[in-house]
Amino acid sequence: MAAITPPTITALPAPPNPDDRSTFNTLAYPWSVAVGDMTAEIDAVAANVYANAVSAQDQVTLASGQVTLATAQADSAANSAMIAQGAASTAGSIAWVSGTTYAVGDIRYSPIDFLTYRRKTAGAGTTDPSADGTNWIRLSNNTVANVVVNTVSGSWTCPDSVSRAKIIVVGGGASAETGSGAHYGAGAGGTAIAYRNVTPGATYTIVVGAGGAAVSTNTTAGNNGGTSSFEGADVPIISATGGYASGGGGGIGSGGDINLNAIPTFIAPDGSGRSVPGGSSFFGGGASPTGGSGGFGGGGAGIYGASTNPAGNDGVVIIEY
Repeated sequence: MAAITPPTITALPAPPNPDDRSTFNTLAYPWSVAVGDMTAEIDAVAANVYANAVSAQDQVTLASGQVTLATAQADSAANSAMIAQGAASTAGSIAWVSGTTYAVGDIRYSPIDFLTYRRKTAGAGTTDPSADGTNWIRLSNNTVANVVVNTVSGSWTCPDSVSRAKIIVVGGGASAETGSGAHYGAGAGGTAIAYRNVTPGATYTIVVGAGGAAVSTNTTAGNNGGTSSFEGADVPIISATGGYASGGGGGIGSGGDINLNAIPTFIAPDGSGRSVPGGSSFFGGGASPTGGSGGFGGGGAGIYGASTNPAGNDGVVIIEY
């Protein structure tokens, strides 16, 4: 609603001067008439102010109504999106059938991994969509990540439709020294954890650090664990050094979003007759003097009086996507 233009207020003439008898009567009459006219004009201005206030209130009410309408429309859109999402999820409820001809855009789920895939090219085939990145693209994600556990060095080729991965790298554990004097358990491997963008079809290099080899000669120092790593053309190296035999120091992670140093292990004083467990890695305790093997990258136990102590545990490279 447009604002109402207020009327003007006419200026008063010069007021009469009571001390000037020669002009008082002449000026008093027109001045009093002008005051009466001004009163009417002031009343008109007041009416205009009130009308504009009512107009402003109407505009506020209208704006509030428009906000309410917009909110309702947003809720409706959200409900429509939920309906569409539900429709999309049910659209993939038909299983893929080997040898059937599919059009581009057809959606089927894999009987192998139960994930949903969309057809990229028209045609038929006998390869399940989960293994056929040429003709199918994955639409849904597993509720539990796919996990690849690498216990030996090698490589990993990123699957189709995967663009992000979590990499856990753990170095190898060391083996402990032998003998009856003061000695340590062996140190565990460090850990690096990284979240990286990866490229479908790209191959990444994996190195798994070996555990320090056992020593079989009395009063002989143990062996350090090896360094583990993961890297590729678009992923700078993520690595974790192995544990240390001398002094039981832990390995160090580097290149990850989270880099962890393994906790150093303990020392048994000279002549104490005590055995010492190996250092703990990200995956738990090291080897136990009573024969427990410990987790990936755990250090070897220092067994009192033994001429042979166990080897350190190998490291590991784990990929989740």
